[in-house]
Amino acid sequence: MTHPRSIVVIAALAVLAACGTPPAPATPIATPAASSAAVAAPPPAVPAPSAPAPAVSALPPAPDPAKARELGAGATFRDLVRAARVAQAQPSTSPCLLRGGKAGQPATLEAPIESGASTLVDPPADLDALLGEKRPHVAFSEEGMRILTSWGSSQGGSYLDLMAFTPVSRALAHSTTPILIATDKGIYLGIPGSHSDGRPLLPAEFDRIKTELLPKAKVWVVAAEGDAPIAKLREALDLIAGAGGSVVLASPLASASGPGKRSSRYDHRVNEGEPFACSQAMKDGVAGNRAGEWNSNKVFKAGAMIEAATASCGDGLGVGAGGGIHVMMRVNTRGTIEEACAETDDTGNVALRKCVIQEVRKVHLPKLDKPGIMSFGTAAVFRGKPVRAVCDP
Repeated sequence: MTHPRSIVVIAALAVLAACGTPPAPATPIATPAASSAAVAAPPPAVPAPSAPAPAVSALPPAPDPAKARELGAGATFRDLVRAARVAQAQPSTSPCLLRGGKAGQPATLEAPIESGASTLVDPPADLDALLGEKRPHVAFSEEGMRILTSWGSSQGGSYLDLMAFTPVSRALAHSTTPILIATDKGIYLGIPGSHSDGRPLLPAEFDRIKTELLPKAKVWVVAAEGDAPIAKLREALDLIAGAGGSVVLASPLASASGPGKRSSRYDHRVNEGEPFACSQAMKDGVAGNRAGEWNSNKVFKAGAMIEAATASCGDGLGVGAGGGIHVMMRVNTRGTIEEACAETDDTGNVALRKCVIQEVRKVHLPKLDKPGIMSFGTAAVFRGKPVRAVCDP
């Protein structure tokens, strides 16, 4: 019997400066008094000048952004987060996150850094006490790990908030996003809106992640506790070095706020008058006496066909771009798509929307099992140009 706390692993696999002391003020140099007829004694002799003392800066020198990305062999994840704060001033177009960092090696943070990284706070030193806690699974609970991004947040709250500081595609809001968190005890797996299993991953689960989850997840999020050596972070990144999706670095926050409003596709409706918007007739659906239907297997097949047909539309997207376009279709008994439109679109890319609708209209879907007309909707999701986990697999 499956242990109830293995639900996160199963679900994820199944669904997819210290500052220096300020210098003391310099001692004023006495100047001779103005001449006077009555001088009791000659002024003291001024000693010959010696070599000037080295100048003392009132503030420590600002970190060099060009070197901020370089991390020593003993660096921790806390050091990497601090490096990201400074490295924001040094833009990067690297297609990968980290170079080096294996045990005993220095590392280089090559990742592009989001504009808000300068406000990052140091991550908590230890997360094992939280992640190792076995909490009961509560159906329909909104609590759990939450990913915070520049454009919104995932589901979750009141548990562990993770602030992303490398580019994040809105594809995160349209699919199951696996979360890996490295600590000195191992690597924990989570998904937004759920607690940890209460234990690190087992070696056998590493293999399942590589074979079952790597090809499917469009976005991965990787984080670590502050005291975790970079080598531990590297282990988590190596686990998903072959990921087809884009990999994001995130920093845990010391406390998590309660569940709040999460990003929803309905925040991005394509309104009447916009290109490829749905007509009112499409929104109203099909009357019950005319409605056809597929069996469940054909529903999944149809969704996969739409995904395959529209995949090339996202080929030119940049890092962190993309998102989801929810397409509504009117399908007849023969499987012909009579009409297609965009119900919601959070990509902000009208050219992408045009490509999606044009490609969808070319698809011939399976015949209906119950004759009639069927309204069918599915999302075409794009994760932008992927960022790889490591630069030197």
